[in-house]
Parts: sequence; C-alpha cells; structure tokens
Amino acid sequence: MAVSDPSQLNARALQHLTIPPRWLEDDFAAWLEESMKQRGMSQRMLALRAGVSHSSVSRLLSGDRSPSLPTALALLRVLANEPRPLARPVSREAN
Repeated sequence: MAVSDPSQLNARALQHLTIPPRWLEDDFAAWLEESMKQRGMSQRMLALRAGVSHSSVSRLLSGDRSPSLPTALALLRVLANEPRPLARPVSREAN
C-alpha cells in the first residue's frame, strides 16, 4: 500500500505505540531504568538495539536530558518488543 503523504506514514506508525503514562509525569529516567531492569537489559544492549549511542542512554538515565522524539520512539520500540522474564531463576543450595 503506497502512501503519498509521508506524514500519514508517521501517523500510522505512531498509532501502534503507546506512550507510557510516566512519561507524561516528566519521569522518563525512572521509567527507562525500571523498564531496563524488568527486561534484564544493559545500557549498551539497549543502545545497540535502539541505534543510539551508549552515552545518550547514560545521559537519559541520569536525568541530565530529555530524549528527542526519534530517540524516545527508538527506545520505546525496543523495550515494547523485548519480553519480560516470566520468573526469576531459582537458586538451589547444595545439600
């Protein structure tokens, strides 16, 4: 299906993304850290998968800056598609 107007393509792509409510509370750094922890994802892995620099992810986590829209969408796409672990591994002590 061809789209003659590029803005329609962006609008269609964005319809499928949900902006986390915490972003609206100006708490992006906390949301990002929590999302990464839930998925067991490092800063470097997130940066690699999202196509952004490691230093950008580091600055976002420290709260020093807010993400640009393209960076926020790239991070959201990665974190929305990365499954969360269902359970933590059980540690067994030797008897």
